[in-house]
Amino acid sequence: MSGPVVFLRDDDIFKADAALLELDLLLEKHLLPIVYGVIPDRCDKETASMLKRRKQKAPDLIDLVQHGWAHNNYSKYAGSKFEFGGGRSYTKQHEDMQKGRLVMQKTFGQLFTPAFIPPFHGFDDNTLKVVDDLGFSVFSAGRRVMMAERKFIDLPALVSLNSYDSGGAPGVLEFSDMVAKLRKCLVLGGVSGVVYHHAAVKTEHDMRNMKRFLLFLAQERDRGHIRVKIFSDFIKAKYRVTAGRMAGKLHNGA
Repeated sequence: MSGPVVFLRDDDIFKADAALLELDLLLEKHLLPIVYGVIPDRCDKETASMLKRRKQKAPDLIDLVQHGWAHNNYSKYAGSKFEFGGGRSYTKQHEDMQKGRLVMQKTFGQLFTPAFIPPFHGFDDNTLKVVDDLGFSVFSAGRRVMMAERKFIDLPALVSLNSYDSGGAPGVLEFSDMVAKLRKCLVLGGVSGVVYHHAAVKTEHDMRNMKRFLLFLAQERDRGHIRVKIFSDFIKAKYRVTAGRMAGKLHNGA
């Protein structure tokens, strides 16, 4: 199978609510790979157990990665949110990121994939230095990293399936808008990262849009139009970004 590469990421995992379970069931049924961004300081035991069972059952179809520490917002200004970045010191960011990593390792052991997603997609140079110093293999925010010298793989999620109102509350895009955003990103080449928040699924209409999009991805994959991967695939393939271009190779069978 050939075709452009897509990854799918669901953030803010800490409680196995109805929306998470319903979407996860669809992902499992259609063998769609998913990256789950787990909030270390908030993830409850029941949810952690569910995630471990899923990973053990289908290790090549799910990644359990670190999404910040407690998903705190340290910004003092409206319209700006960050837990990492924002001018926070290297020491403070290192402390929070390390606490989160230790919890992820204790909770998930070898099932933890060493990747970091900053809450609210906020980061700065100190964040990136900590990511490297703590040995994370992948960093995934909402924009590309401009730091040339780094050891981690940069895998931004440039396609968001969520909309946001004036107060910052998330909603769910219409199916047609989801597809349009993905196709626009695919034209650019490279890897197309898609992110959503299951917690934004509030209505039956929201759920229908999400399910239609996931089924669309599965159909496009089955037709050979795209390949859907998880972060572990990039780590195994030793992907990297050099001078703004992707280097390395994802084998068709990876």
